[in-house]
Amino acid sequence: MRILGKIEQQLNHVLALDEDTLESLADLSGQVISLELINTGFIIYILPFKEGLHLQSEHIGNTNVKIRGTPSDMVAYLIKSNEKSSNFTGSIEVIGDVGLAQDFQSILKNIDLDWEEQLAHWFGDTVAHKLGRVLKGAAIFSSNTGNKIRQDVSEY
Repeated sequence: MRILGKIEQQLNHVLALDEDTLESLADLSGQVISLELINTGFIIYILPFKEGLHLQSEHIGNTNVKIRGTPSDMVAYLIKSNEKSSNFTGSIEVIGDVGLAQDFQSILKNIDLDWEEQLAHWFGDTVAHKLGRVLKGAAIFSSNTGNKIRQDVSEY
């Protein structure tokens, strides 16, 4: 899957900017995490290593933990994993090594990147600051909208 290779390359480029995250990922080296998007037939195998993450569409061998959920629940889960309080209310299913799933979530939650600084290299300080505000606002809107939709659906 060619697009997965591009995503891996960009993701590892970003992860290389945070040495603490790379050290944490090195501790998970040899583990296999699968993310299954329910109702899509799409599974991503994540193999952490000292320089980042390998992403694969197929994997032969054992998977240490499988994380299953709908695409919207996965997005909500990732948004919540980047917030300080973890009030995720979606339905994510974890099968296998729950500790590994928690460690992986903790690593994602603790990535410490100055996104505005990275954007400034491409767009300049003023545009990067504005983009940063827009992206933060979009994440908050997405989270609030997802929570509202889930709440409305549960009422019906």
